[in-house]
Amino acid sequence: MKNGSKNSCRILVYSGSLDPEWEISESDARYLDELWSSLSVSDKSSKEPVHLGYKGCIYKNSTGQTFYVYNGVISLMNNGKSEHKVDNGRKFEKHIITLALETMLPKEQREVTNFNQS
Repeated sequence: MKNGSKNSCRILVYSGSLDPEWEISESDARYLDELWSSLSVSDKSSKEPVHLGYKGCIYKNSTGQTFYVYNGVISLMNNGKSEHKVDNGRKFEKHIITLALETMLPKEQREVTNFNQS
């Protein structure tokens, strides 16, 4: 990884407390980077989220790029520039949320959550 940087994700859910943030594997980072490359460019940036509750996800890769994901749009912020793409089917966002569940929930709770999603 470049300059000792890590690949990480964060889910924006709290106001006044730290949001959950965790390191992700190289393979998950590669998947998100490849998914980003395959998506269509959007002329719209992410809509402003509500002030309480879920406000989207952030993915930071080891090269220093930061992706903000919310409501079907991904915004890449890199060196003061931004680029936006459409997150078709919200695959990018759902992958980050799935990683959060796998990382933060106890095994028993993950099994119940996965069962309910079937």
